[in-house]
Amino acid sequence: MFLKEVFMESKIIVANHKGYLNYNEVNNYIKVLDNKKLTNDIIICPSNIYLPLFLNKSYALGIQDISLIESKNITGEINIEQISNMHIKYSIIGHNDRRMYFTVINKKIIECLKNNINVILCIGEMEKINDIMNVQKYIENQLRECLVNISSNDLKRIIIAYEPNWSIGNLDAAPNEYISNIVSFIKSNFNQKIKVLYGGSINYSNIKRLVNISNLDGFLIGEASTRCEEFLNIIEVVVNQ
Repeated sequence: MFLKEVFMESKIIVANHKGYLNYNEVNNYIKVLDNKKLTNDIIICPSNIYLPLFLNKSYALGIQDISLIESKNITGEINIEQISNMHIKYSIIGHNDRRMYFTVINKKIIECLKNNINVILCIGEMEKINDIMNVQKYIENQLRECLVNISSNDLKRIIIAYEPNWSIGNLDAAPNEYISNIVSFIKSNFNQKIKVLYGGSINYSNIKRLVNISNLDGFLIGEASTRCEEFLNIIEVVVNQ
């Protein structure tokens, strides 16, 4: 149901499960996904304790964050070597839930790239800014600090996820024109080929509107991605746009 023709460029859809699902719910979720023809443009980022359950699937697997602690003698941490050894292909870095100093985000990006893990870099203004020029300046400064010492070649392995904090947890996502403006700004100022996703209150009700943003490369979906049927319906809308 979800296969596209090979000549069509697929949208990237990232599911960030955060800490929503329990063990039984995760097993039921996986059973439903196993019956669908999902491709590796779908990236599932479950809670860390459930990562092994999602291995060896048709879709890609991501982790919700990485640790910078290199020592293996630290209780409760998951080090980068463990992640890489599991052949996890992606990591979300700098999500609003965990956002810290940009220097730390930059170090995490570099660690991921060194260990062959692609990065889903979350950015976005913390509060609503009415002047779009000021939003652009904020985004530019944020990206420049996060991408220090990142080469143009490394940028090919980084996906930008634009998530304005003021849109997260609301009933609806940011307006299409607003999102499109930010996507165009990012591509014009950093790299036209860089992939840019939108995240923030995405659900089945608004995805039919959001898929009309022509310069957007996909979506980072939070809570709605944990409701399996809704998530599959969202995928179908995106794939069949």
